[in-house]
Amino acid sequence: MNIDGMSEKTITRFVQEGFVKERYADFFMLSRYEDEIVKMDGFGKKKYDNLVAAAEKARSTDFVSFIHACGIPNIGMGQAKLLKSILTVFMTGKWVRLI
Repeated sequence: MNIDGMSEKTITRFVQEGFVKERYADFFMLSRYEDEIVKMDGFGKKKYDNLVAAAEKARSTDFVSFIHACGIPNIGMGQAKLLKSILTVFMTGKWVRLI
């Protein structure tokens, strides 16, 4: 998950305030707490709007970034790209030798 403007400090504050609990989905539902977030020290309407827009943008991602972000041991960007190629071949039925 890559939300621009969502620093470790911001996450800590949101957890302390109860805006984010145990689910990643809470990051995408911050609009429920708009009034409280805007009033927080260091925040304002513009920063809140930017954060919500960044969360909305992060809501969708490509397959390679998703696999890489899962943190699977020994799976980097290169392996994620290879996995995408292999799955694309299987899903399209174009059986070719990949290696």
